[in-house]
Amino acid sequence: MKLGFNQATCMNNSNLYNDLLLAEKYGYDFIEIRIDMLRDYLEEYSIADLKKFFSKSHLQPIGYNSIENINFCDKNS
Repeated sequence: MKLGFNQATCMNNSNLYNDLLLAEKYGYDFIEIRIDMLRDYLEEYSIADLKKFFSKSHLQPIGYNSIENINFCDKNS
């Protein structure tokens, strides 16, 4: 069995940087990254930083979360 961490579980109390460190520390295999938290991360760090982290970590990204407002979109949205 593989363990995955969904960032939405701590989104009001953490950020991507901290979630990466904690998920790695506590043995998670995967992390589902929230798009809004990725945007915040990229204000201080780069994609190269994120790639470097994953190249050295057991923790790996499994997908992106937080495609919001998709259910009620019309043609103009």
